[in-house]
Amino acid sequence: MNVKHRAWNYVAVGYGQDLQWWKTFFSVVRMVGYEGFVSLEMEDLTMSPEAGVDASIAALKQVLV
Repeated sequence: MNVKHRAWNYVAVGYGQDLQWWKTFFSVVRMVGYEGFVSLEMEDLTMSPEAGVDASIAALKQVLV
């Protein structure tokens, strides 16, 4: 399967929407009172699951300060 030519792909955090988008997203989530967990579902087919988790965690560390 050639994932680069699909209409839609799941990607690691920071590889689809930029970090500013995620900062805004989590800001709104907090404003409405959410204080729960953030969980990852790794379905990025362009990298190994371990690399996707590492990339997502690195991006989230920049966003969730």
